[in-house]
Amino acid sequence: MELELEQPKVRGETHMVFVVVPRFNLGTLVNMIETMRIANYLSSQKSFSWEVISFDSARVMASSGIAVSVSTDTENVASADYICVLASWGA
Repeated sequence: MELELEQPKVRGETHMVFVVVPRFNLGTLVNMIETMRIANYLSSQKSFSWEVISFDSARVMASSGIAVSVSTDTENVASADYICVLASWGA
């Protein structure tokens, strides 16, 4: 199974960058993104935006065995208010 993440086109008031490494925990990524997506949906303004990147490859395997397509264009990552590195056991 493979997932492709659609990333917001318009920058929100708070911008997050998630850096995923091989065998990262997919549940953590989904929970963080869904929380921001719901906040945007319920708000009258664009509160959050995010990018998911990797320095390893454009297709990163999560610890669950699900491959996730992410950006590897690390030269053009927007400045972030927060950067989260997502990993799992043995990272």
